[in-house]
Amino acid sequence: MSVGYTVAQVAKILDQSPDQVRGLVRQGLVQALRGPRNEYRFTFQDLLLLRTACGLREKKVPLRKVRGALEALRAQLPEGRPVSAVQVLAEGHEVVVQDAQARWVPTSGQMLFDFDVAALKEKVRALVPSAPAEAAPDADRDLDAEGWLKVARELEVDAPERARDALRRALERAPEHPEARLVLARLLHDEGWSEQGLAHVGLVLKLAPECGQAHLLLGAIQEDLNALPQAEAAYRRGLKLLPTDKQAHLSLGRLLQRLGRTEQASTLLKAFRDLDE
Repeated sequence: MSVGYTVAQVAKILDQSPDQVRGLVRQGLVQALRGPRNEYRFTFQDLLLLRTACGLREKKVPLRKVRGALEALRAQLPEGRPVSAVQVLAEGHEVVVQDAQARWVPTSGQMLFDFDVAALKEKVRALVPSAPAEAAPDADRDLDAEGWLKVARELEVDAPERARDALRRALERAPEHPEARLVLARLLHDEGWSEQGLAHVGLVLKLAPECGQAHLLLGAIQEDLNALPQAEAAYRRGLKLLPTDKQAHLSLGRLLQRLGRTEQASTLLKAFRDLDE
């Protein structure tokens, strides 16, 4: 059994999309573990760092300042140290990191953010129960494709395997249901089954070639498979179809940074920041 929280679980805990969680990892804000299929896995300390990053970004703190604050926070979270002793908050226009012994300013920014570890632990306990398998079985339910899709949406975070089964049942009833197939592709990608996810998103694009979200998911899968030219083409297509989508600008901008095309990347990341504001 894989250790750690999945992308989908972290996304629900932090009220982010799975793409936003993967984006925070690719931006270097946290170093995630890898599961048996090379999927991202997160420790509770990773959740603390990501929660902090989301709070700082919501307050419009520049990315370089977020990185600085998190580098300081990482330095205060060695293996075995209680995370409840650490806070990230603001004093005036300064980002302050505080533990039981000291407080210091790793970078400056305009924000007000109180990092509540106890509340985060409560959300984790609520989301990841000790016995998730106790839920009622779905096998005997007589539903149409839309019904199974709704079941999958309810299960995708707490029971992704059952969600995938529900989506397969939806596709048995309506093989050309693009939304069910797209959700299945995303779940497979989140769990590290990138090749299978790629096959399903390819079918979605045959059914709905103008689906911008499918092109963006295709780009994310291609990027994880290190097929960078194909990922760039998919992101560009998704951005053309969804010109005001923040994630489209961010995904393509990050990829261009990775390819060393900093000027083009800067233009896209500025557009992302403008949309974010």
